[in-house]
Amino acid sequence: MSAYEPEKLWSLWKREQITSEMVTGHVLQNVVLHHQEIRRLTLTLDNLSKQVNTLTEQVKTLSSATPKRDVSDRRP
Repeated sequence: MSAYEPEKLWSLWKREQITSEMVTGHVLQNVVLHHQEIRRLTLTLDNLSKQVNTLTEQVKTLSSATPKRDVSDRRP
């Protein structure tokens, strides 16, 4: 599915090189493409958020299991 970008549609329509019906069809195609991309990006964001939460929990677990060292007691 290929559709003209909104700026191109506007230009063609103003110059009466495309009908209103054709503009409507292209706009609908653009809406569908944008909706699909938003859905894809939302899923990606959800997956990344889950990964961050998992890593955060792993860090918390590791840091609580590791004995704390006194940094003032460092020796070269």
